[in-house]
Amino acid sequence: MKSSGTALLVKFLLTLGAATVSFRFLDFNTFFLAFLVAVMVTALNLIIGDLYLLPKIGNSAAAFADGVTATLVAWIAAWFIPPFSVSFVSLAAFLGMVALAEFFVHAHLVRRKIA
Repeated sequence: MKSSGTALLVKFLLTLGAATVSFRFLDFNTFFLAFLVAVMVTALNLIIGDLYLLPKIGNSAAAFADGVTATLVAWIAAWFIPPFSVSFVSLAAFLGMVALAEFFVHAHLVRRKIA
């Protein structure tokens, strides 16, 4: 990844993959709804996780916080988007996959001095 734009694209694609597995395959939501959640999660995790938390609390804690943020976004989205449904299993899977992906994205951002 050469730039912050590429890092953002990779971050989005990893989040989209996690949302697809969690919400499309586990809870049978449409791809569009998984895509919508991935967009919201990527935007919030960029602002909260990468720009604010990562420099202050380090990679592991920021990655876990990103996973929790992602899970909360999906859970709240299920309240406001009636056809979107989530289960405990899909939320737990989403938290784990996003946190793991963010750990590696953060490591790259720190190594490249982007964040």
